[in-house]
Amino acid sequence: MTDFPLASLLSAAAMALTFVAFVPYFRSIFAGTTRPHVFSWVVWGTNTSVAFMATLSAGGGAGADRRGLHGRARTHR
Repeated sequence: MTDFPLASLLSAAAMALTFVAFVPYFRSIFAGTTRPHVFSWVVWGTNTSVAFMATLSAGGGAGADRRGLHGRARTHR
């Protein structure tokens, strides 16, 4: 078995949980029961993306992956 760093394992778990957390939200959007406002998406997506870039530029490593996925999920339309 290879030596897998704990930070990478925790980052992968956090990304999986982030994806799972968005599933019911996206399902309700596609079903038409939730109508998100574009301003909310822009504010939260920009905020999360800026935090991702700051974390990445500061050498955040595996911890930046989840934040990048979260920012991408919020800005993708």
